Amino acid sequence: MPPANLPENETARLAALCQYNILDTPAEAAFDEIATLAAALCDTPIALVSLVDSTRQWFKAKIGLAVEETEREVAFCGHAILQPDLLIVPDASQDQRFADNPFVLDDPQIRFYAGAPLLTAEGHAMGTLCVIDSVPRDLSLEQAQALRVLARQVMTQLELRRHVKDLAQTVAQVTESERALQIAQATLESQVSDRTAALVQTNATLQVEINERLQAEKQLQQQVEHNRLLGAIAARIRESLQLDDILQTAVAEVRHFLQVDRVALYEIEVNQGGRFVVESVAPGCPSILGLVLHDHCFETDYAAQYQQGRISAIDDIEQAELSPCYREVLAPLKLRALLLVPIIFKEQLWGLLCMHHCSAPRPWQDFELSALQQLATQVAIGMQQAQLFQQVQQQAQREQLLNQISRALNASLDPNHILQEIVNQIGACFSVERVVVFALVAEQMQVLNEWRANDQVASLLHCRAPLNLWTAWLDPTSACYAPQLFQMPLLTAEQPASTEPGQQPSPSLAVLHVPINIGDQFLGGLCLHTTASQHTFTADELSLLEQIAAQAAIALCNAQSYERLEQLVQQRTQALEQEKLRSEAANRAKSEFLANMSHELRTPLNAVLGLSQMLQRELFGSLNPKQQEYVTCIHSSGNHLLLLINDILDLAKVEAGKEELALLPLSVSKLCAYCLTLVQERAFEQGLRLISHIDPRVSFCMADERRLKQILINLLSNAIKFTSVGDVSLTVQKQPQGLTFTVSDTGIGMAEAQIPLLFQPFVQLDSRLNRRYEGTGLGLALARELAQLHGGDITVESTLGQGSQFTLYLPDEPPGLKQIQPVTNLLIPSPRHTLSQRQTASSRRILVVEDDIASAMLLQDFLQALGHRVEHWADGSNFLERVQLFRPALILLDVQLPHGITGFDLLTALRQEAALYQLPVVMVTAMAMQGDRERCLAAGATDYLSKPIQTVQIESLLSQYLSVT
Repeated sequence: MPPANLPENETARLAALCQYNILDTPAEAAFDEIATLAAALCDTPIALVSLVDSTRQWFKAKIGLAVEETEREVAFCGHAILQPDLLIVPDASQDQRFADNPFVLDDPQIRFYAGAPLLTAEGHAMGTLCVIDSVPRDLSLEQAQALRVLARQVMTQLELRRHVKDLAQTVAQVTESERALQIAQATLESQVSDRTAALVQTNATLQVEINERLQAEKQLQQQVEHNRLLGAIAARIRESLQLDDILQTAVAEVRHFLQVDRVALYEIEVNQGGRFVVESVAPGCPSILGLVLHDHCFETDYAAQYQQGRISAIDDIEQAELSPCYREVLAPLKLRALLLVPIIFKEQLWGLLCMHHCSAPRPWQDFELSALQQLATQVAIGMQQAQLFQQVQQQAQREQLLNQISRALNASLDPNHILQEIVNQIGACFSVERVVVFALVAEQMQVLNEWRANDQVASLLHCRAPLNLWTAWLDPTSACYAPQLFQMPLLTAEQPASTEPGQQPSPSLAVLHVPINIGDQFLGGLCLHTTASQHTFTADELSLLEQIAAQAAIALCNAQSYERLEQLVQQRTQALEQEKLRSEAANRAKSEFLANMSHELRTPLNAVLGLSQMLQRELFGSLNPKQQEYVTCIHSSGNHLLLLINDILDLAKVEAGKEELALLPLSVSKLCAYCLTLVQERAFEQGLRLISHIDPRVSFCMADERRLKQILINLLSNAIKFTSVGDVSLTVQKQPQGLTFTVSDTGIGMAEAQIPLLFQPFVQLDSRLNRRYEGTGLGLALARELAQLHGGDITVESTLGQGSQFTLYLPDEPPGLKQIQPVTNLLIPSPRHTLSQRQTASSRRILVVEDDIASAMLLQDFLQALGHRVEHWADGSNFLERVQLFRPALILLDVQLPHGITGFDLLTALRQEAALYQLPVVMVTAMAMQGDRERCLAAGATDYLSKPIQTVQIESLLSQYLSVT
């Protein structure tokens, strides 16, 4: 940190500091007390009286800090002495001058600093009175002013200390004079015998000189003793922060110091009269405490002089030349000698420090006058400290009251509870007998809440007053809204209903009233009543009550807003509940529609695909080329329709949030090789070149294998479909938090305006393309939904006529990562059993329960072609009896059957028969929605097949559930 600059008067400043002889001296109570007071007034843990010499800052007094001194170059006070007023650093860690200061970085972790310079009369800064805290903060105006006053007190102590030192030097000189006098006396005595005659002649003169010297020595000793006592008295005056204690200590110590009959403090009032507020009286001297004097000539003759520091000393009142009006004022006091010293408080004449001697005249010494002037200054300082302390206490009490009210208000939104808490807190804080809150109710002013000091105070609760007495309160422009004190009409015009038997309404002797407003709307008011005595409310009390009224208005507004908000929330909640019910009904209707559509489409597709596949395999005779072409077209069209149905169901499932991913670590190279193999034949047919490049840093990715293959195959298929010549490439690259799969082509491309339409379901960029490029417009929409389900996305870059680039981004850790073991597809044909092998298997009995004739014909004809004995039932009547008679080795069971009996009913009955419990039952159904497979297996099915069924799936079933011979 850069060190502070040196003051321009550094040499003179250091010389002045040395004159005080204060450095490296032991601790003194006066300075420690000032530091303690500074810490208390500013509410900080550390307070210091710091003196800055050429190389260091040394602490004369310290509170909350253990070190004795620090180097000057790291001292905050080095900066504070450069300016004439306070240096305040709210947050040292944010101040470039101190941010790297070792006392900021390490203990005591300084954040807040405030220092008042200790200025001599010549303007030299000896050091500072500073307060320190370890948290950022600031000083209030009252705290800042208090710190300045205490800094001046430190300088007063330094001056007093130096003065005492000077007196000590004078004593030393007197002592030296005594020693010289003793030597002179010894010399004189030795010469007496030799010069008797000469000494006789000069004896009178020498005796006078000796007497004068002795008198001077005595006066000097008295002055030293008086100065010592003066310092002790000043210290005792400053021991207390209570004004009454300070004043009582002052008069008692001064009377003991001067040995006079009476010392009193006379407080001057506004009309230039006054009264004696404190006194200390010797036995036998009459008391004048509380006596009021009206000095008619005070204003014209003496007030201005006392304001300038005039001291009035009268050794003998009877012999003094006094004006008649002054003698008239002094007559009740029965005085013989009088000494008056003005007390200047806040640059105004507060009163007089009065010394009365009643028994005899008394000459007043000059040192006494000087000492009393200093004592009057100390009394004024003590009064200022007491007032500051009282102000701090009052401010703390007000803040505590406001905090208590604020906590009470925040704890409830019940307006009645809020108002009752307010009157209770106000009653506990103010010196009144009754506190009420009234409001405008039904064209009348009514008391809503009340606090009473005791049961003897009449209750005004629920009392009403006519509105015509309160019209001014309804006008925001009236004087009632100005910040001043008001009298209000008493609400005892009607006897309150709650007045207890025998209780009489108490008249209000003093009333303080402030309105409670929300904006320009008058709600009511807060009233303070005194019924036992007169009371003058202060501006501070008015200000505090206005703050409480403002808090009450805010709390009431919040309570009203909360009630309205609660009603709105209830209405909105009901609306959302209705909307939720409608949404759930719509989702159920959508799911039911999709399920029904899937079932109704899959059932005929089952016959179309199955029978066309049987014709392709020529199981029942050969086909000519045209027939083979027709059958192939039928089968291809059926597969396209099945793909469309699956895409619709997949997209609906993803949009509804019902799709669950089976996340697994996948080999990227194997995945890409698989996808390229599937599209390779079509690319070769169009004369396209397939290119693949995988970043060496990429080995595995975390994804759902089936869904990722679905995305990549869709992107590759689209690239091949819309590219007539050139290349289609698949590039995999490592990214900071994941990896990208980029499919690029040299195809037709697209305009930038068309890109936002790509991922909308059932939308193709140009309807004219439908004649040339097949597709439903669902593939890219489903691919992007699946990518986002992985926590990734698909982005597009394209140029019309030059090609497109689709980039799939997948994160390394998809959201909700939970690895799931892959489910083995039991319907994949086992390589051990070929069709020829199965055809050599022994004929087995297979039962087909199917209500759709076409689906039943497909299963029955194909199984019989394989050599099995097949029986078909269209319903489930007499199911168990017929099963026991037929004794099948395998049952293919549909779910939806006629006559109100479902496949689940038949399966449940079958599984309850012990002899038939192990019989394999495969549910063959058009139910292909999410959860249908699990539902069938939970009902007791051995396996599950969704329509349409491929012949290879049937062969797999036979391979798995019928033994091969």
